[in-house]
Amino acid sequence: MKKIDVVIVSDAKNDFCKKITENAILSCKKDKLVGEVIVLEKQNITYDGAKTFRQEGLFSYNRFLNQGAAQGSSEYICFCNNDLLFEEDWARIIISAMEQEGVNSACPYSPISNAANKTDILVNSGIYYGYEIRKEFCGWCFVWKRSLWEKIKLDERIFFWASDNATAEQLKQHNEKHILVTDSIVHHVHNGSITLNTLPIQDKRILMHDEIKKFNRLYNQNFFGLGKDVEGKVTVVIPVFGNMDYWKPLLERASKSALKQTHKEINVVINVGRNLWEARNSFIPEIKTEYVIFLDADDELDENYISEMLKEEGDVIVPTVHRHFSNSLVDRSQFWYTPKSLLTGNFIVIGAMIKTELLRAVNGFNDLPLYEDWDMWLRMEEKGAKFIKSEKAIYKIHVREGSRNEPSDEMKNKMFNHIKNEALKRRKLT
Repeated sequence: MKKIDVVIVSDAKNDFCKKITENAILSCKKDKLVGEVIVLEKQNITYDGAKTFRQEGLFSYNRFLNQGAAQGSSEYICFCNNDLLFEEDWARIIISAMEQEGVNSACPYSPISNAANKTDILVNSGIYYGYEIRKEFCGWCFVWKRSLWEKIKLDERIFFWASDNATAEQLKQHNEKHILVTDSIVHHVHNGSITLNTLPIQDKRILMHDEIKKFNRLYNQNFFGLGKDVEGKVTVVIPVFGNMDYWKPLLERASKSALKQTHKEINVVINVGRNLWEARNSFIPEIKTEYVIFLDADDELDENYISEMLKEEGDVIVPTVHRHFSNSLVDRSQFWYTPKSLLTGNFIVIGAMIKTELLRAVNGFNDLPLYEDWDMWLRMEEKGAKFIKSEKAIYKIHVREGSRNEPSDEMKNKMFNHIKNEALKRRKLT
């Protein structure tokens, strides 16, 4: 007998919300094909008749569902909200339809949801193929074969709103057919998000407006007409100081690498200062984009650099570094850090993509002759910044004899000790 695990996402902030989750658990288990019921709960609550796993951090629908699915072993998985009531034989009917049609993805039918969304699809009217959101595909309850989930997983880059859109797009990308089964009945009682309505305004913005724009960018869509949120999202600042004749050929190479990005909608600024500190810092108040990248004038960005960076979510997105030497050798060995190791040295290149608000929060770079980027990363770390590595974003360093990349041992030791000692004092570790 084929079984189905039911994975429920819940954020029961009060007794009313807890009761809703309890009703979903009780009603789904009336079908004998239900194996495990797994609840991913934001609050410190456990439920009778279900495995309960506490979830922390920002509400993340797809991540929670993936974590819940990993706890089961049945051949089918039902991914769902907590505000559902399942009718008798719901699982048997939907599994039978999937077997008959030879598909790996299906949704049950909700009379409430279909009436509210005016789909013109009636209960017990057959099987409908398609991916239209809130019509054939409903993110509040969908069933996958476990083999499909193991193959592609749910897209965790999308936290909440547009998560159903992302799942439908994943199905299309993998040529997986999807059906609506109108005689498998699951009532979407509230036909909306109780969880979303109880969140702080800032979290609502992240989970709604920001998520829609992220989805549009990742899947090349224009959901809600909000666009892809890429125009003016990134500013590339190329700081220049000193002898302009010296910098001219190097600057031409650097600026071309920024202007030839496959991601076109960026701002590229060449900022001139009396010294490197001024060339970097003086433009910070003028930045109007969410992110900023500082590109040293003697370095380059790979053509997919920014498009790869924008696929990641964090305060500082750290690239992969290729070091190019004058003898045409390229060093592709990488450094990365563990939470405690930034104090042991600078493992992050200057060209990391930084959230502008974080850059301003630490007042940019300090005026130091060396390792000023390391000093800034340490101060960002102390602000709780989230550092994320992008494996596919390539930053090209051109190592030149006599450049700042090859300082004297005396200077390196002096500045290393100074910056580390200052960080230890701020962290009260001395």
